[in-house]
Amino acid sequence: MNRGVLVNDNNVIVNAIVVDEQYTAPEGLTFYTHETASLGWGFDGVSFLPPQEEVLPDPVPDLTVRQFMIALHLSGLITESEARDRNTIPLAIDAVFGTLPPSGAAAARITWAMMTSVPRNDPMVDALGPVFNKTPEEIDDFFRQAALI
Repeated sequence: MNRGVLVNDNNVIVNAIVVDEQYTAPEGLTFYTHETASLGWGFDGVSFLPPQEEVLPDPVPDLTVRQFMIALHLSGLITESEARDRNTIPLAIDAVFGTLPPSGAAAARITWAMMTSVPRNDPMVDALGPVFNKTPEEIDDFFRQAALI
């Protein structure tokens, strides 16, 4: 009896089995004798490769208003005086709000005036991304870096 694995056309092990000498693999699968390879492993034609652990990015934290304003300033997106003035929306940001439908613009301005924290998933944050030429992934990284402030 031989212990081995069945590998599909995508070079992924789909089964580990023990067979006799006369075993023939089903169509679309190839049998390889191997003692340790297991379900989900890959095969590169020479070696069996354990699956790679998926590396998830760090979670995206919410920010304090202070962290958010300092990070916007350090990134050159607003001036220092705009970062310090809680009573005025920075010009570049207010310009973004002005592109929204009236109800959305009002909600964004009210949110800006009243916010005590800045959640990454706030629609206001997503609205700012394209204007500052930031992809969603870059916004996530901005938040991760700002959380260190």
